Amino acid sequence: MQSNNEIRTALSATEQKRRDEVFAALVEKTEFTKADLESIFKRGQGKFAAALVRDDVLPTLSADYFAWNLEKDLWSILLKEKTNPNFPPFPFKDAEPPMYGAPYSGVYLACLAEKVSSDRVAETLRGDKNERKLIPDGAFFHPAALDDAWKKMFGDRPFENGCSRPFVILFPEEDGSGYARACLGNDEKTEKENLIKVESTFGHQKEFLLRAIRSSEDDKRVYVAVDFAEDIADVTSSPVQSRLQRVWFDLLAVNLEWLSGRAVNIVDAFMEVYDGRLSSGSSHLKDEMELGLQLHREHVEASIRQEYELRPDTPERSLAFLTENVRAAAHSKAASFRVEEITALNLDENLALVDEFVSGQRFSCLAKAELAKMVENVSIHLAQLHVNELVKSSRKEKAIDKKMAEDRLAAFVVDPDWDHILPSQTRFEVCEKCLRNN
Repeated sequence: MQSNNEIRTALSATEQKRRDEVFAALVEKTEFTKADLESIFKRGQGKFAAALVRDDVLPTLSADYFAWNLEKDLWSILLKEKTNPNFPPFPFKDAEPPMYGAPYSGVYLACLAEKVSSDRVAETLRGDKNERKLIPDGAFFHPAALDDAWKKMFGDRPFENGCSRPFVILFPEEDGSGYARACLGNDEKTEKENLIKVESTFGHQKEFLLRAIRSSEDDKRVYVAVDFAEDIADVTSSPVQSRLQRVWFDLLAVNLEWLSGRAVNIVDAFMEVYDGRLSSGSSHLKDEMELGLQLHREHVEASIRQEYELRPDTPERSLAFLTENVRAAAHSKAASFRVEEITALNLDENLALVDEFVSGQRFSCLAKAELAKMVENVSIHLAQLHVNELVKSSRKEKAIDKKMAEDRLAAFVVDPDWDHILPSQTRFEVCEKCLRNN
């Protein structure tokens, strides 16, 4: 378990000394005061961190490197490196700290978390065309009649957010199926019973049905739709269409409650509509739906940003975010090793890459054992190639000297340089297999 002090925002004593020397030199060479520079650096570190995020720098960026690089870049900007023929070199140019490793930069990590939360907000609220192709016409008894009824009632008004069909509402996306269960029913049987109870209140020989539709592509997307009953006599008559509009407005009134975060059961919610506690008058529903949707979006954004906000008083959250993102990056890197492309000719090169992957600082917040497991198949392949080369070299030096080969293989099994990449037991098994085959 990593300790909380591995993420640092404040400068260390050594870094502060360097910063003071940089400030003193800049005060001497420019018209800026130390207070000016402190303000410039404070504003600049956010922009600098954002630039590193765009460059996909890993979360394990060291605090020392972040501070040093900020000083180097602002030195270049303030002293106009590109246009100043007498540009003085950065005094700590040759003292570049390691880019990755603990303690990690809290400033950069917070900026990365902000970017991740912004992407998550955009992804959650996005209602693009691809997402709206999830409801097939086959889910309805009378899709064409519903289309005609919508056009007659509402003209060119768009369907509800995230929906490709008329008379359909989508549950708040970030709540997923859990929220839907709370509102519709804890299981499929209860859900059906609740929908039937609501349908029974529509009257007129059950002209309309309520459907709960789950996306075949993503089980977390749940819709509630109004449909005509299968055996309805005349879907085009004015009285039927008027009653359809009434049912739809009632469902919208219920949806307003769901959008507000009130997980009221659908049966109770419709009863509140009929008792007059929830208004479903058509004159205000459109504006209220827009307002409800906007409030819902604001709630989603606030919840997600709160989830990803990294603060000094929540170091465990910072460490969890760091570990989660580094683990994802490590898996991606591990997948980039192609066993079929590793041969005896590039053995040393790939062995060095795997060694750096496991022992380097880029993924240093993860245990070496976890990193080694990610590339275990690659390491076994490297070991096999290495063992084969040992056997071949033994044969060349002394005609089929099995004792020499066994000694070299024994040395390989206990070689500590391989311990962090592949356990000695696995290396022993690779050697045994090689000897059997030779």
